[in-house]
Amino acid sequence: MKFYKVLLFTLLSTLFLVETQAQNAQQTLMSVGDEKITVEEFWNIYQKNNTDKSFDKKSIDEYLVLYTNFRLKVNEAKALKKDTIPAFKKELLGYREQLAKPYLVDEDINETLMSEAYDRMQKDVRVSHILLFLDEDALPEDTARIYNKINKIRDRIVSNELTFEEAAVKFSDDRSAQDAPAEGQRPPRIGNKGDLGYFTVFDMLYPFEVTAYSLPLNQISMPVRTRFGYHLIIKTDEIPAIGKVQVAHIFIKDIPGDSAYNPVASKEKIDQIYARLQNGESFEDLVKIMSDDKGSAVKGGELPWFGANRMVPVFIKQVSEFKTIGEVSKPVQTMYGWHIVKFLGQKPVGSFESVKNEIKDRLKKDVRSEKGRQSKIAQVKKEEGFTENPQALQELIALLDTTLLQHKFDMEKAKGFTQKLFTIGNESYNQYQLVDYIQKSGKKASITDYKKYTYKKYQEFVDNKVIEYEDRHLEMKYKEFAILMNEYKDGILLFDLMDEVVWSKAVKDTAGYQNYYKQHQSEYNWGKRVDASIFTFTNPDVFATVQGLIQLKKADEDILAEINNDSLKAVKFERRKFAEGDNKDVDETKWKAGSYKVFENEQGTPLTLVRIHEKMNPAPKTLDECRGMVISDYQNQLEKEWVDSLRMKYPVVIDQTVLEDIKKNGLTK
Repeated sequence: MKFYKVLLFTLLSTLFLVETQAQNAQQTLMSVGDEKITVEEFWNIYQKNNTDKSFDKKSIDEYLVLYTNFRLKVNEAKALKKDTIPAFKKELLGYREQLAKPYLVDEDINETLMSEAYDRMQKDVRVSHILLFLDEDALPEDTARIYNKINKIRDRIVSNELTFEEAAVKFSDDRSAQDAPAEGQRPPRIGNKGDLGYFTVFDMLYPFEVTAYSLPLNQISMPVRTRFGYHLIIKTDEIPAIGKVQVAHIFIKDIPGDSAYNPVASKEKIDQIYARLQNGESFEDLVKIMSDDKGSAVKGGELPWFGANRMVPVFIKQVSEFKTIGEVSKPVQTMYGWHIVKFLGQKPVGSFESVKNEIKDRLKKDVRSEKGRQSKIAQVKKEEGFTENPQALQELIALLDTTLLQHKFDMEKAKGFTQKLFTIGNESYNQYQLVDYIQKSGKKASITDYKKYTYKKYQEFVDNKVIEYEDRHLEMKYKEFAILMNEYKDGILLFDLMDEVVWSKAVKDTAGYQNYYKQHQSEYNWGKRVDASIFTFTNPDVFATVQGLIQLKKADEDILAEINNDSLKAVKFERRKFAEGDNKDVDETKWKAGSYKVFENEQGTPLTLVRIHEKMNPAPKTLDECRGMVISDYQNQLEKEWVDSLRMKYPVVIDQTVLEDIKKNGLTK
């Protein structure tokens, strides 16, 4: 029986020890005045400032001193009510707005979008489309009508009644699909039959891009909705991304409908030019005398750098087939005429890390950035039990009129609109609040139907209130956010008070730092120094003259007068006292009065000449020579005296048992 009692006691002791260690995060490590600081609070800050994440007893002891001093200063700032000053509150709010942003979007969605964008950057796609316009805020019945219309067009293409190109010319609201006759000074234009050419990521509206990249080649999409309306899309080609390229071209103009249009003569001319190239004539020479693009001809036919969406499709296709820099194509025909293209250079898509910031910036300006926000809104709605009352919205709309579009609805009348529209968490919003939101929303409505406008503003109102709700509860929901906000709050308080009590005070206290200098004057001394001149040659032709005059022991001023004039400074000149380490060339020159040394580049061209005037023995520094160091040391003294006084005002008590546990086990949970 005794054995079992001992065993039971041992087990209980072990369990108690484990439980104690498991709970040390919330144990009080120390108190500073009335403030109690847990192990977890200290450990989080310690780990954040201990970059190698290892720990030992010495480093913990050293950091505990620093952290204690930090808490003493923060306690004093709070006692002085520095955290109630409007300027402090405004600054902290600005930091909070920035820190809150990642918590108000679904960061996983954003990371996925960045990866998706980079994957698509690896390919350029060529697409054609048929567009039927539809207002972005169209009512359901109008949306259904256009959707049915474009579906019927699709059925006719799929059944081979019409080709995609024929349907684009006949039905598309994108006028670029049809031919356009000459008008005034404008030449005739050949329609593209729906062909939009090559694109890469971010060149198209996001829903359009998603479909274009996911479609198999030559397959027609189902109707795709964008802010312009409904599209039918067909992908006609996909090539490895060209990135940014530069080419030169020889161009023979030949535009159908133009008065000078002569396809036979143009073809013969471009073939003759190509034959001359094949026989060894210079591309650059032929550009100058044969190309109709006079703007580029004077530059050897060189065109600016461009991406896939900046040139006509056949041009991009040719560029994608080049293998080596300097390669020249066979004649290529576009809607503008004939080209012979020379490959000059390419900047391929870089690594993900090299383009990550660019992608992030473009995401912010793109509609897809809303996906992260909408995902977060959906998440919060689910977590907080969001409910809405559609009937109340319908009844409200029936009571509104067109004055809402000008934000001039009678708000006295609106006071009777009290039905609840939706609830998020423990907060509810009613009809009056929606009308008030619309009235205060700034610009007049761009939508002419007040019913559509109300639906749109209602959804905007809901989204904003859900995000605001989440924002107000961040500190309660996310412990790491609360910790971060406390760090920023304490940091701002500390900075402002340190500036007032130590930094600015020391700079302004002239008598104080002068007295400090007198008391510690023996600590501010020059080591060995040398009085030297440095001649840096901007025109190496004068080097021999400078060297000769130095050998003749001419003064620096006379040398400079000899070689410089007002229009051109042949050398840059500097003369001062140098300590060891101030200048590498001076350090490498023999410190002897009258000596000099010349420093050259790899080709033997003189770059600098160092001339030694006098070697100087160690000497005390004047206050002017060490004012910065004196003020810094005076600041350290003021801070030490201040901290000593704070320790008297806010007693510091450290639980040594808890401290030893931290040194042994770190933070245990």
